[in-house]
Amino acid sequence: MPTTTTGPLTFGQLSQLRDADSQPPEGRHQVNVKRVTPLDTGVSAEALRHAAHRLRARHEGLRTTYDLHDPARLRQLVHPPGHPVPVDIPEIAVPAGEDPRAFADRLAEQLQARLFDLATEEPWRIAIVTVAGRPAYFVTVLHHIIADLWSDTVIAEDFQALLDDQEPRGPAGSPLQLARAQHAANRQADEAYQRQVYTRAAAASAFDAVASPKVLVNAVLDTETAFLAAARKAAAPGASIPGLSMPSLTLAAYCYAAHRTLGVDNIMVSALTSNRWYPGTARLVGNMVQWARIPSRHIEGQPFEEFARQLHENSLLGYRHACYDVDTDDRIRREVASTAGPIGLEINLNYAPIEPEPLTEDTPDGQVVDVPVPYYGGPAFYLIVNHGHRLRLIGRTRWVGFEHAAMSAFLTEIHDILVNGDSRPAHSANPQLNRRIRPSRLSC
Repeated sequence: MPTTTTGPLTFGQLSQLRDADSQPPEGRHQVNVKRVTPLDTGVSAEALRHAAHRLRARHEGLRTTYDLHDPARLRQLVHPPGHPVPVDIPEIAVPAGEDPRAFADRLAEQLQARLFDLATEEPWRIAIVTVAGRPAYFVTVLHHIIADLWSDTVIAEDFQALLDDQEPRGPAGSPLQLARAQHAANRQADEAYQRQVYTRAAAASAFDAVASPKVLVNAVLDTETAFLAAARKAAAPGASIPGLSMPSLTLAAYCYAAHRTLGVDNIMVSALTSNRWYPGTARLVGNMVQWARIPSRHIEGQPFEEFARQLHENSLLGYRHACYDVDTDDRIRREVASTAGPIGLEINLNYAPIEPEPLTEDTPDGQVVDVPVPYYGGPAFYLIVNHGHRLRLIGRTRWVGFEHAAMSAFLTEIHDILVNGDSRPAHSANPQLNRRIRPSRLSC
């Protein structure tokens, strides 16, 4: 009889758990990934359950619980497909007179808002929403330990294939085998790189930022102009920065604006990476995201093109070493801080190639709007970038004295750099630095 197998956590799983521990308990559910899938007419609840059980059998992550009682020795426990009892799949009827899609969306939010007990509960929840007794929507909620953007897409594609009675493409991959390979590898080069980046950041630290535990500033710039113009500029023959991708250009614009806005020469950037180029992970369901540490240095008057090329080279090194044991990384960071001083200014970037929600008539192209978005952390500034056919910049900070108007001006600075290659003299968006705020040409 098949038995449960156990082993260490992958570096991505460990990163997610440590990151969750750093967030307020009331906000930890926000990173759970929800999806509402409309169903074709005629799909039966029996067929949905059969496909879900085959999906669970295919992917280890969907039948894994976690032994977390010893923080120094976290373990994953992969159960065979028939043990324990397969995941419950309730049918929930839409009340008479209610909009089915709105009801399914609310149900997804309710399932997302409940924290998972990873010691006893497998890290996914599913439900069938019915109208007049027939399945209309399939709702899934995935714990972030198994769901980055990539694996959420894998699950959706594999589920649809199984529902169509087809075999999913490619081998599923094994988080347990990946974890064993990661822990067995020689990580000396990664550790040396992390120590070098932290030491450089500590040596350059001269900026004392005051963070508020309660005040959160959000602003969103949603524009078609920025993405399309930047893409055309990057792809044009004779472009000033040929060969740089949109993520590289956006990272450079973000850092360039941060240097000029804050008036600091050295910043450590933490850029979110999916680490999906490791062999065997293309169809693996598991969290693979970690923070690539990238040093950014700006010289007064430096042209954007020159700055972008140098930062791009630095980012390649950062991504090369962006698969690491976060507990070891934390130890190195604390050791450097104790001997060389505080790490200094750090900003975060998450670049996701997904399509933002459609613009509405009330949100003109290029307008900066204040929206209630969840906060995932970040010691200084956190920029989340989405793009499909347009660009969305979501800026967040907890810095005391940095108000919404200042964040709007900061996002506008990034927009201008991307679209225009803007290298005009900087104007600070932070009143605490006693420099003039550049009036935003976008409303806020």
